[in-house]
Amino acid sequence: MLEVETESPSWVPTFPLRFLNLASCSLNKKNGHIVPTFISTQYLLSLLDLSYNSIEGSVPCQLLFNMNITNLYLSGNKIDGSFLDCSTNGTSLLESLDIFDNHVKGALPKNIGYILPRLIRVDMSSNALEGSIPWSFGYPPLHGVDLSHNMLSGTIPQSLTRTGTRLILLDLSNNKLQGQMLPKDANMTMLRILHLSSNHFGGVISPAILNSAYLLILDVRDNNLSGNIPEWLYDHSSLVALILGFEGHLPRRLCQMKTLQGLDVSHNRLSGDIPSCLDNITFWNKSSPSLTYWNHYIDKLVLQYPYLFKDDYIRSFIPSETQVSFFMKNRLYTLKGLPLLMMTAIDLSSNQLTGRIPSEMGELSQLRFLNLSNNSLTGSIPISFQNLRSMECLNLSHNKLRGKIPSKLVGLTSLSIFSVAYNNLSGRIPFECQFSTFTS
Repeated sequence: MLEVETESPSWVPTFPLRFLNLASCSLNKKNGHIVPTFISTQYLLSLLDLSYNSIEGSVPCQLLFNMNITNLYLSGNKIDGSFLDCSTNGTSLLESLDIFDNHVKGALPKNIGYILPRLIRVDMSSNALEGSIPWSFGYPPLHGVDLSHNMLSGTIPQSLTRTGTRLILLDLSNNKLQGQMLPKDANMTMLRILHLSSNHFGGVISPAILNSAYLLILDVRDNNLSGNIPEWLYDHSSLVALILGFEGHLPRRLCQMKTLQGLDVSHNRLSGDIPSCLDNITFWNKSSPSLTYWNHYIDKLVLQYPYLFKDDYIRSFIPSETQVSFFMKNRLYTLKGLPLLMMTAIDLSSNQLTGRIPSEMGELSQLRFLNLSNNSLTGSIPISFQNLRSMECLNLSHNKLRGKIPSKLVGLTSLSIFSVAYNNLSGRIPFECQFSTFTS
């Protein structure tokens, strides 16, 4: 690892800096990993990245209120104490702030939105923040907000979701938020990604989502939401990933969601049959969009919302911090960027589903991940599964399946995980072709 020392002997650049990236440089190891003192003299510095350097102490106020720094990245350090634990009468010029994965604790200042009035992107995830989200947080022209994996409580302030908000990404997952999923008058017309999982939201899935016509990812699992999936959600024209917690049945109307690529309704109390019409969903049974298509969309998005992207080289259809997790290949995988976009997945595991596996599911030739484990499915493994050419992980374990393992499944050359354990299967286990790569 590169080591950079700026204090002993003292080092000052001989020319004014505009950009400084010292991430993962074991910065000032001999001097307690302190922030370089020469930064206070850099009056043209607009971007500073000191991520992953074991920097300790409170959030450096001299960086937040520097004359020209607009992009500040301090993720992966050991910063603790309260946020803005310093006295100031001024306002910050920061447009992008990243303090992800530190130890910042306590409540956010009630006037945070007025102190940081130009914020466009903020990532304070994976800290120890408590209390409610201040009303003033909705004052800056925010495009991307990630406050996930903290201990925030209370409700989502109306100011953050009001008419005119520019939010594209809102991630408040893994907190202690409660009340309605979204304020009644929420009107986030530009929203693309909404992560609200692992909170204490009650009631039903908020109909205010209808106002977010371009929503791509909706994740509201692990809450106290009740009832079935609302009928209007099936008419949403742009959803790519849907991750829900609810009870009831999987209705046939699900099959009209043509843009769906990822469906995760695992660990619920779903009962009844699996709809036989899932092959109607375009992204699962036809060629997925090419990288050329995605790259064109990426270029357009980066030009339109440059501050959502930490670095120019990050080419991600959605903001770089956006992620979705799937349990596959015997572990939890978190996907970001293009891997997330190219993922096609169905996870119906750990429910109370019954009946046979529809043979039509064998037509989902673009599906990469299918988990039907821990249900009460009966019948045989469909022979049509030999057509799942893109399948990488197929888990049918812990059901009541009978019959043989179809021999032609050995031709699925992309398959790396195959589990049919804890069923009532019989006959020979095939070991040819792709199956010869598996352990016993």
